[in-house]
Amino acid sequence: MLLHVKGRRRVQTRLVEPVHTSVNRGDCFILITSDQLFLYIGLYANVIEKNRSTDIALHIQNTKDLGCKNSTGIIKIDEQIKNFSNKHWNQFWSLLGVTEGIENYKPVETGHADEDEIFESCILQTNMCYEVMDDELVPIKEYWGQVPKIAMLNQTKVIVFDFGSEMYIWYGKNVPLESRRRAAQLAQEMFDEGYNYEECHINPLNAAMYQGAREPTDPPAKASKSRPEWAILSKITQHMETILFKEKFLDWPDYSRVIKVKSPENKTNSVEITPCDAEEMWSNEYQDPDLILEGSHIGRGTHYYDKENMRHYDIKTKSVCKWVIQEYDYQKVENESEVGEFFSADSYIIRWEYMITMTGRELNGKPSKHNVTGRDRCAYFCWQGRDASSNEKGAAALLTVELDREKGPQVRVAQGNEPPAFLNLFQGNLVIHQGKRDTDKSRYRLFVTRGNLSNEAYLLQVPCSVRQLRSRGSLLLVDTEKSCLYIWHGARSMKHTKNIAIELANKLIARKSSYLFGNVSDVKIVEVREGEEPKEVLEALGVANKQQWMGLVGKECGGEGTARLFHFTDLGGQFEANEVLSPLRHEHLATPFPFDQKELYSASQPALFLLDDGACVWLWQGWWPPQEDGELEPAERNAGVGAFASRWQSLRVAALRTCAAYWQASRGAAAPDVRLVAAGLEPTRFTHLFDTWLDHDQAADANINHGYKAGGVLAAAHELSRLTSCAAVLPLAALQRRPLPDHVDPHHLERHLSPADFLEAFGMTKEEFSVLPAWKQTNMKKDVGLF
Repeated sequence: MLLHVKGRRRVQTRLVEPVHTSVNRGDCFILITSDQLFLYIGLYANVIEKNRSTDIALHIQNTKDLGCKNSTGIIKIDEQIKNFSNKHWNQFWSLLGVTEGIENYKPVETGHADEDEIFESCILQTNMCYEVMDDELVPIKEYWGQVPKIAMLNQTKVIVFDFGSEMYIWYGKNVPLESRRRAAQLAQEMFDEGYNYEECHINPLNAAMYQGAREPTDPPAKASKSRPEWAILSKITQHMETILFKEKFLDWPDYSRVIKVKSPENKTNSVEITPCDAEEMWSNEYQDPDLILEGSHIGRGTHYYDKENMRHYDIKTKSVCKWVIQEYDYQKVENESEVGEFFSADSYIIRWEYMITMTGRELNGKPSKHNVTGRDRCAYFCWQGRDASSNEKGAAALLTVELDREKGPQVRVAQGNEPPAFLNLFQGNLVIHQGKRDTDKSRYRLFVTRGNLSNEAYLLQVPCSVRQLRSRGSLLLVDTEKSCLYIWHGARSMKHTKNIAIELANKLIARKSSYLFGNVSDVKIVEVREGEEPKEVLEALGVANKQQWMGLVGKECGGEGTARLFHFTDLGGQFEANEVLSPLRHEHLATPFPFDQKELYSASQPALFLLDDGACVWLWQGWWPPQEDGELEPAERNAGVGAFASRWQSLRVAALRTCAAYWQASRGAAAPDVRLVAAGLEPTRFTHLFDTWLDHDQAADANINHGYKAGGVLAAAHELSRLTSCAAVLPLAALQRRPLPDHVDPHHLERHLSPADFLEAFGMTKEEFSVLPAWKQTNMKKDVGLF
C-alpha cells in the first residue's frame, strides 16, 4: 500500500498505485507492508507535507493501522538530510518494482511551484458522498466535491464515500445489520461499475502518475468500466476509522496538530528526553495474532471470536496449492509430500481456498445451532525466502498477480514473519531448508523447531554446529547416510516444546522426504538429552570430545515465560517504546524463542531495544554503519559533537531510565538487574535468547572502535551514572579527539578541563571566561578545538 501526501494548505493523503512511477521528489510517500513501514520525504517536499507524513507514519506505527502489524519501526528515507542507508534505499525501491540500477535510481523530479495548490483544488472536486436511503445511494449535495466534515456523520446513518482509489462504507454504531448488508451490496455494485471523471480536471486513480516534472504524454484516461486491483473497498464502523479515512476530513479531531503555547522556561542547550511510561509498557494487554482478508478476521487460520458482536467464525481449509518460482516463470508442485518443502533461496506462491462459517450464541450463552456458511474464498500468499535474489522476489510478486484469476487478496510473507494462519496451512509439515534445492550435499542436517501448536509448528535448517544448541530448545539432527534422526532436548526445554519436536520428527519420517532420506523407508529415531550426547552426535556437531561442549546445564538462561521486546524510537520528537510482537505468540503457552535476530539488526541504526527475558532486563545498543565506500554515514561524521551527540546521549539515558522503571513495574522492589550490551559484541547469555544467531562483523568493528569489548556486559546503573555525570575532568587532548567520551557535555567541553589546563588553553581562569560575551566564548572555544 502506497500513500501519497501532497498539498500546502489542506494536505491530501491518497492511496496511489504502489509502483515507482507514482513517486516524485516534490512530495512525501508512505509505503506500508505487513512488516515494514517506509517514510519517503522528497528532496523538495514542503514543510507541511513533511510534518503531516511524519504524523501519519507515527500513527500507523503506534496503532498498527492499515494492516502494518509486524513493523518494528519507521524506516525514514529523507532526501533532504540523507539520513538513510543504502540497504533501506534498495528495499524501498525494490518493493516498488525497480529491478535494475537501484543504487543510482532517481525518482521523477518535482513539478512547478504552484502544483501543490492546484492539485488540492482539483482532487477535492472528485470527492463523492452518498447516503443510503430506501435501498438507494442518494448523493449528498452539500458535500459533493467538497472536503467532508464530522457534522455529516450520524450514528443512525450509512454513508458511502468514493475517493476514486478508495471507497468507504461508513456505518453509524446504531445502524441495524440488515441495513449494513444492503449498503455493502449497493457499494460493491458501484465499485464494480468502474468510474467516470470526464467532468473533472484530474482522475484521482492516476493523478500521481502525472505529478512532478514528467515528459509530455497522452492525456490520462478519466473513465473505465473497472477499478484497478490495488484500489480498496472498505467497511468502517463508527469509532473504528483508519488514519487514511480520517485524513479526508476537514475537522477530524487530532491533538497532534494543536499548536501549544510555548513554555516560558529558560532556554538551555541541554536535550532533556522524558523516559517512557514503564507501567503502560508492562501492562500491555495480550493480542492474539490475526490475519484480515477481504475485511474478514481469520485469526490463526482455524477460528475467530468477535467479542463486540459475540459471533464465532470457523475457518475451514478446502485446498492448498503451491508454485515454485523459477526465474521469470513458475511451476506447480504436484507431489503433495513436497508442498511443505521450502528453500531459503527460493520464492513460492501458495493458493489457499477456504470457507468461513459464522455462528452466534443463544440467550443462555451456549453456541447457536444455526450456522451461516459463507461463500468459497481464496487467497494467495507470496512467500519470499531470506536468501532469494531481489529479481526472484520481484518476479514472485508479479507472477502472483498473474495467477490470481479469482482476484482474491494477495499477501506477501517474508521468511521469519509467517503468520499463524499461513503456518496452519501445512499442519506441521513445513520445513525450510537452507539455500537452493539439491545444493546441500552435507551428511548431517540440523533443524530448530519453532511454534507452540502442532498445526503451526515448523522446522528451520541452521548450520550444523554445536553453537546452535540452546538449553530451552529442542532440535532435530538428521544423519542422511545412516538414515537416523536424533531429537536433541535442551536441559530446560519445556514439555510442549519436546512434544512438538517429537511430533515434527514423526511427520518428517511419515512424509518420506526424499531430499533427506532418499529411498530409505525405515528411519531410526533416537532421543538425546543435553549433557548425555553420544559420540556420533558430538562428531556431527563438530565437537571432538565432551569437554569442548560447554552446555548451559545448571546455568542461567532466562526465565520460564515468553520474553518481551520493545523498540525505542524518537522519530516524531517524542521518546516512545513500541512492543515487537512475535508472530508465534500464544496466550497460555510460553514461547522459548519468540524473536529473530533480524528484529534488532534490520532496524534503522543506531537502535535501542529493551529485551525482558524474565530473569533480567537487557538494553541492546546498535551501531553507526559505514557507507559502502567506507565513509561514515552522514549522521556519524560529526559523532561526538554538537546537537547530535547530545541527543544520542540523552536517548541512551532515557532508555536506561526506562529499563530501570520497567524492572520496578514488573518485579516490584527487587534490586534492578538491567544489563547493557553492544551490537556485534553480545555475550552468549544474550545470544542464547534467540534460536539462531550470526555474528555481525560490521557492528562489532564499529563498537570496538567506540571502546566496547567482545562479550562485555555493562551494569545499567553504573552506565547511567557515568552518562549523567558532568563532573569528569579530562585533559585537553582527550576533549579534542573525536568521537568524544560519552560522559561529557558536548555543548560545554571547557567545563571538563582542570583549572591548570583551562588557564593554559585560554590564558584566563574559568571565572574570567564566564563573564565574557557568548560570541567571544564561542570564538575562543573554536580556536582551541573545543567547539
